[in-house]
Amino acid sequence: MAKKAERTGKPEKPRRGDRWTVRGVPAKLQKAAGDAARARGLTLGQWLSEVLTAALPQRKALPAEAAERWEQAVERRLARLEAAVFENDTARSEAGVAVAVRPS
Repeated sequence: MAKKAERTGKPEKPRRGDRWTVRGVPAKLQKAAGDAARARGLTLGQWLSEVLTAALPQRKALPAEAAERWEQAVERRLARLEAAVFENDTARSEAGVAVAVRPS
């Protein structure tokens, strides 16, 4: 028995997980992507999957590099802050001002 969509000639509604909507993509870019997909004989989804798959491996190392740069920046900032605190505590103690020491 044929499905209802086939009998009536109407396209079958996509299932819940079959659609993916990306908001904020300009109409010109949507058209260009559709044209590029058709030129290769692919659906937009197939074309986009290929484009994203090709682009992602190139960016794989970037998050690790960015995290390392952030870690280095935080460590430099912490070292400057510790130096400022210890210099300030040393100056106070040399001037005879009581310094409260907090347990870490």
